[in-house]
Amino acid sequence: MHNLRTGQEGFLALKLDISKAYDRLEWHFLRSIMTRMGFDSDWIDLIMVCLSSVRYSFLINGEPQGLVTPSRGLRQGDPLSPYLFILCAEGLSALISQFVSNGHLHGLQVCDGAPTISHLLFADDSLLYAQATPQDCLIIKYILETYERASGQQINLQKSSVVFSSNVSPQLKQSMAQLLGVELVSQHDKYLGLPMHVGRSKTEAFAYLKDRLTKKLTGWRSKLLSSAGREVLIKVVAQAMPLYTMNCYLLPQSLCQELHQLCAQFWWGGNKDKRALHWRAWDALCKPKHLGGMGFRHLFAFNLAMLAKQGWRFIQNPNSLVCRLFKAIYFPTTSFWNAEIGLSPSYAWRSILHGRDVLCSGIRRHVGDGCTTNIWTDPWLQGENLSQYYRPHVQLVSDLFHHQGSWNLDLLRELFPIDVVNKIRALPLSLNSYADRWIWGADKHGLFTVKSAYHVARSLILTEDSDGPNPSASLWNGIWTAQVPSKVKICAWKACANILPTRSRLVKGELILIPIARFVKRRSSPHYMLARLFGCF
Repeated sequence: MHNLRTGQEGFLALKLDISKAYDRLEWHFLRSIMTRMGFDSDWIDLIMVCLSSVRYSFLINGEPQGLVTPSRGLRQGDPLSPYLFILCAEGLSALISQFVSNGHLHGLQVCDGAPTISHLLFADDSLLYAQATPQDCLIIKYILETYERASGQQINLQKSSVVFSSNVSPQLKQSMAQLLGVELVSQHDKYLGLPMHVGRSKTEAFAYLKDRLTKKLTGWRSKLLSSAGREVLIKVVAQAMPLYTMNCYLLPQSLCQELHQLCAQFWWGGNKDKRALHWRAWDALCKPKHLGGMGFRHLFAFNLAMLAKQGWRFIQNPNSLVCRLFKAIYFPTTSFWNAEIGLSPSYAWRSILHGRDVLCSGIRRHVGDGCTTNIWTDPWLQGENLSQYYRPHVQLVSDLFHHQGSWNLDLLRELFPIDVVNKIRALPLSLNSYADRWIWGADKHGLFTVKSAYHVARSLILTEDSDGPNPSASLWNGIWTAQVPSKVKICAWKACANILPTRSRLVKGELILIPIARFVKRRSSPHYMLARLFGCF
C-alpha cells in the first residue's frame, strides 16, 4: 500500500490487537459457528464437552487452592484451541465479506486486474483494508462492535494502529484515526514477526537476527559442551532461528557471513573475549558428512532454496491469492519465468526472483499431451538447449506427434541432429493423454523439496575446495556410522580431515617453529592417524 501515492481514492490499513483472544471467546458463539458451517451435531457436542469439562486450580503461596469451572474461553497450549479460534475468526471474515459484496465496504485493489483485499486474518493477527472515507470507517466500527457482542472478543484500541496511503491528506488521516479510536502511525513495523517494509539498508532491517543469535550463543558459552553438543545446538537451534525470515526475504550475503562467523566461533570453542583457532573454513564444514564436512547449513544457499519454494508455489497454485496479486502487479501479460523485476518492486518480489534462478536450474517439463509445452523455450529435454534449432512453423511438442500418438520421426530428423532425435525418441509417451506438468528434476519423485533445492543452490554458489586430503566417501560414512560415542566420531573426523592440532599442523600454520622429524611427516596421513586414534580405545 506504500506505493499508492497518486489517485483520488486513498486507502487505510487497520492492524487490530485482540485483548485476551483465547480467554474471552464465548462457547455459544463457537457452537453457532460450527453449526452454521455444517459440522455434525455429535461432533459439535464432543467439542463442547472438551471445553466444558475443564477445571482450573490456582497456586496461592505455593499451595493449590480450589477448582474453578470456566464458562467461556479456550485453553492456552491446547492443540485444539488454535483450530477452534480460526473457526470463530471465520465469523468475522464472513461479516466483512458480506459488507464488501453489498458495496458498503471497499477493499484495497493495488492495481488493475489485482484481487480486491479487504482483510487478512492469521489467528489473532488481523489486518483490515478499506477506503479512507468516514463511511468505510463507520462500517468497520459497526463490524467490529457486532463481532465483539457475538463472540465475546474485545479489540484493544490502545494497541491497534492505522496506516494510510500517501495520497491521503494529513488532516483526513488524523480525523479517520480519531473516528476509529486507534493510533495513527506512518507504517506498521512488523506483521507475523516479519518486517512489513524493508528499506535501503537490508542489513539494518534484519539485524535483529544477529542480535538474537548472539544472545543465544552467549548463554550457551557458559556451559560445558562437547563438540557433539555444540554440533546439535548449531544445527537444531542456532541455524533454525533465521529460517522463518528466510522463507519470505533474501538475507544479505554479508549478514549470512556474520551469522556463519558467530556459529563458527561457537563451534571451535571461542567467545567474545577470546577468538578460537578455526582449523577449517566454514564453507568446508557446510559440506555433507559423506563428502567430508559436518553437514552445517550454508545459510545463503538455504535461503535461496526456501525462496525457490515460493516460486514453486506460484507454478503449482496459480489461483492462490498471493500468486494472483503478484501476477497482477509484476507480470500481468507474461509468465512467471519471463517476469522482470519491474519499477519500484517490493523486497519480497526481489527475493522471489533470486529463488527463481535456483528453480530454473532444477525444474523440468514432463510431457503429456504436449499441448502446453513450448519446444524452444521450455526445459522438457534434459541437458539440451533446443532454442538454437528454432523453426517458426512448429511451436508445441504436440506438433512433433503423429495422430497415432507416436513421434514424427521425419519431422524430428528435419529439425534436430541425430543425437537429439535419439534422446527425444527415448522419452516415454503415454497412451492415455494427460496434461503437461512441471516436475522437480532434482528429486526422483519429481516433487519439490527444500532439501533437494538446497543442494542445487549450494552447487550454484559454492565451489568445492580441493585443499587437504580427500578420503573416499566410504571412509567418511564409516566414521559417522561407527557404533562409538559422538565425540569419538568427531575426533576421528578431525583426524581424517587433518585438522587435529598435531605438531605438523602447528608448524604448517606457523604457530610453532620446532622442526619435525621425517618419520612424523611420513606418518601424518589420515589413514595412519585414524588407525592410531582408534587404537587408543
